Order: sequence, then C-alpha cells, then structure tokens
Amino acid sequence: MTSEGAWRPDLRFSHVDIVVEDIHAFLSTWCPRLGFVASKVQTWGGPEEPTWTEYASVFDPNGQLVFMAVEGKKGAHVELLRKYGSGSIYRLCFKTDNLEACFGHLKASGTKATNLEGVPFNSFQDVINSGKRILWLEREGELSMEILTAPIIDSGCAKLKREVGFVSNQLSAWQRRVCAATALGAAFIIGVFFGRASIR
Repeated sequence: MTSEGAWRPDLRFSHVDIVVEDIHAFLSTWCPRLGFVASKVQTWGGPEEPTWTEYASVFDPNGQLVFMAVEGKKGAHVELLRKYGSGSIYRLCFKTDNLEACFGHLKASGTKATNLEGVPFNSFQDVINSGKRILWLEREGELSMEILTAPIIDSGCAKLKREVGFVSNQLSAWQRRVCAATALGAAFIIGVFFGRASIR
C-alpha cells in the first residue's frame, strides 16, 4: 500500500507502439490510407543519451490514440528495427489514474517496473526522479508493456490534436446533450402543432 492507498484496478488500453525505419514515409503512406491523423514528429532523448528516437502519435477519425510510430536513432529501438523489421508492434501501452498506487500494487505482487533502459525502480520516488511518470514492466518473453499516467497522456494527446487542427468525427458529451435537447424540443413543438390541428 502506498501513501495514496490501495490501488483500485483501473487500467485502460492506451495504444500500441510501432517501430519504423522512416517515420515520415510511414506516416505519409499509412495515415491517408487509414483516414488517420498524425501529430507533429517529436524527439525523445538525443545523441548523447542512451535512447534517441523520433516519434509521432496517430489518431483515428474519432480522436482516439491508436498507435505511436517510433523511428530509432540510437538505443533499443535501433535493435528492435534490426531484429523485427519496420512496422513491427513491440509494446502494449495502458494508462491508470493513480500511477503511485499502481506501482505499489505491482511491487507487492512481485512485478518489476523499470525505466526505459531497464533500470529497476525501487520506490515511487525513483519514478519521480526519472522525470517520466511512466512504468515499463519486466518483459514477458518478447512482449514489452508500459503503464502511463492517464491525465498526463490524455492532456498531451489533446494538445497534440490542437496543434495539427484535428477535428473529431465524434460528438462531445455536451454536443450530444444539445442534440438530444433540440430533438426533444422539436418533438414537443410538432406534437403541440398536430394536437391543435386535430382539435380544429
């Protein structure tokens, strides 16, 4: 148990990570074909760091994050590309509202959480010190999994979509309420009109 209390299982699927050889070519080919929208290409790390990648978040027409395309410049992603080839799915990503409690649950169950380079987190303070509110889990064979902080990934996705002028095909909750109220009002007016007509 952490200072935040016991974890209430709330993991939701977030997206998958795909390693690609040429991120710009991949996005320009597959986003139009699938009707998806990509964020601007971003950079993680740099030439002097253990991990250096370029990546982009890809959203479906309803604004749901589907996958992240990652081109490795240095580190594990370069090896992934060499081993499995471009277009390979290499990680399942989930999100939780309470990363600290989730970490406590994983630690108590004997599951090792690490940073991106595989260095174990011994306490949640290690997670904070890493600068990333993300848990990478010990591998199950070749499968990699990570757990993200939901409010952070969600707000980040919202910002990325605004930057590229994304317009969702899906109505927001308040838009659905307005549509429902409008339809109800129209039905009431029509009912009154025909009711008066029948009296005449």
